[in-house]
Amino acid sequence: MKRNITIYYITRVFVGLRFIIPVWVAFFLRIITFEQMAIGEVVVFLVGTLFELPSGVLADLIGRKLTVAIGLIVQGLGYVLVAYATDFQSYLIAFSISSIGGSFVSGAEEALIYDSLKQIKKLNLYSKVKSIETTIYRVSLFAGTILGGYLYDIRALLPYVLTGTTLIVAGAVYFLSREPKIDSEKFSLKSYFRNFKLGFMESFKNKRTTYTSIYYILIFSGGLLLMSYFEQPYSKWLGFNEIEIGWIFGALTLIKIVTVLFATRIEKLFGNRINFLLPLLTGLILISSAQFKIWGLVILTVENILLAYRFIFTQKMYNLRIDSKYRASAISTLSMFNNSIYLILVCGLSKILTFDNIGYSFNVIGIMFLLAAILSLVINRRYKSDQRCSRTYSIRFHSNTTT
Repeated sequence: MKRNITIYYITRVFVGLRFIIPVWVAFFLRIITFEQMAIGEVVVFLVGTLFELPSGVLADLIGRKLTVAIGLIVQGLGYVLVAYATDFQSYLIAFSISSIGGSFVSGAEEALIYDSLKQIKKLNLYSKVKSIETTIYRVSLFAGTILGGYLYDIRALLPYVLTGTTLIVAGAVYFLSREPKIDSEKFSLKSYFRNFKLGFMESFKNKRTTYTSIYYILIFSGGLLLMSYFEQPYSKWLGFNEIEIGWIFGALTLIKIVTVLFATRIEKLFGNRINFLLPLLTGLILISSAQFKIWGLVILTVENILLAYRFIFTQKMYNLRIDSKYRASAISTLSMFNNSIYLILVCGLSKILTFDNIGYSFNVIGIMFLLAAILSLVINRRYKSDQRCSRTYSIRFHSNTTT
């Protein structure tokens, strides 16, 4: 199972080469309007949402390895097709294919890594693995972001073609991984629907897990709204061009690389309080949004640093409450909720806001993070015994990782 962790690190190099980050707004405005961009996001994420739970169930039944490999390849092919889209219809078809591939990866990959560590009895290294993975991803993302603007200047379709190609390579590499030995089942229609139900119920099996799931949804859907849609239009709204955006997000990537290296120290310093402080600080900085370049850069910097930690601390907090057998289904369930909230808010905000006042979107998302901070307080006060268990786990984790 150690091979799976190595492969996970290798694939992060290819997955991180997102050449499209600084150019996607300009790329699509060549063939569609800003309003059509919002409509397209809604349709594409609706497609992805519809495939979230089925993809998680299939991962539990036919294996995480195969599901992740196929998902990355399909996602890559979708991006290549996006490069050659010439109108709104072809844009929707190509991006829908990519979204379906992404839905196959979302829950299955996390379950594959978590269960691989569990099989070799190294769950105490989970946060460390996620920190290393995030660092590798961010370094690759930095390179892709910087190069994206220049590739766009050479030819507009190059960022999408090359992003799709790197995802296909990542999918091919995943075929070299091994399936963890967990209590899984052979595929049948009966077991498909039974796991569908059990995976959904796993996320809401009791009050403690329900509160944790809602907290997870608020954090991840807020991050999804920012990083998948509103950050680039916000940067354009501040007055930056594509090349400048590439360098801005490249610099932010470097800052996050350094930041996540301190994840274990931050966890040791703050303990469970980190699950309150992260959404609180993120919410406060977002609701202070204004159309000034310098302050806009401050907001983008702070919220990117804080959001970098959500994959480490929030994911770990949720995984501790979920049974391995249905972990992929449960994670895909929450991804479905994340995508649903994304769909609703992108659609709703596009009806209320125009490009000229898009900064208000940051205020709305900031309120979501503040709600997550309040929910964290509720969880900590109602389940103090779980806090003591979590602190014991954290002490063991740090004692093992420092030897």
